[in-house]
Amino acid sequence: MTENRWAELRQVGFATLDHAPAVRAATELLKLGPGFDDPLLAALNLADFTAPIGPDTYVEVLAPTVPEHSVARWLRRVGGASGWVLSTQVPSLDGVTKRAAEHGVRIAARTQAMGHDIVQLHPLDVGVLLELDEFLPRGAWFWDDMEAAQAAYASRSAKVDDIVAVDVAAKDPVAIRMAKASVVRTDTLPLETAYRTEQDYTRHLSAYANSADAIARFVNKR
Repeated sequence: MTENRWAELRQVGFATLDHAPAVRAATELLKLGPGFDDPLLAALNLADFTAPIGPDTYVEVLAPTVPEHSVARWLRRVGGASGWVLSTQVPSLDGVTKRAAEHGVRIAARTQAMGHDIVQLHPLDVGVLLELDEFLPRGAWFWDDMEAAQAAYASRSAKVDDIVAVDVAAKDPVAIRMAKASVVRTDTLPLETAYRTEQDYTRHLSAYANSADAIARFVNKR
């Protein structure tokens, strides 16, 4: 990527109606160390648990603390728990809202957090609540100076050391991928090449009975 056209996935957030059991399940599954709370979410009636995964990525479990919260209403429609937000570090938000409008992507929120500008793209348009956080320098993040986060980082999981990808379900994954790339302005393949790549990948995966079968065959080839 060029110097001013990059995006780093920094945090993956899950939402649930039942916070404590979800945190316990995530902690046991990923062998997480101690976590910490996002200090801004309590005022938004959201319980939070954030834990470091690897050197510069985090996993987050949040839950509404009031029954009529908009997140609670959505969770009740989708079964009580779901992936919720991808927090992505970018060098600049210049032009994001204009490009979003050009591609039919709605802005769910535009605000500031800890002095940094944030734009959230509507999940119905990009498949997930995609949060773009203008944050420099590239290696820095919101939690760097928080004592609780530093303690959590020192005791982070030895079982999982990074977040390398996220699957997002969508009716039109190619269109969503192109919209996200265009709005965020990261370097990507030309549209026709990317479309062929997506189609080839989809045909390849369709040969497997399920994801476990695909993973098993991949491991056997290594």
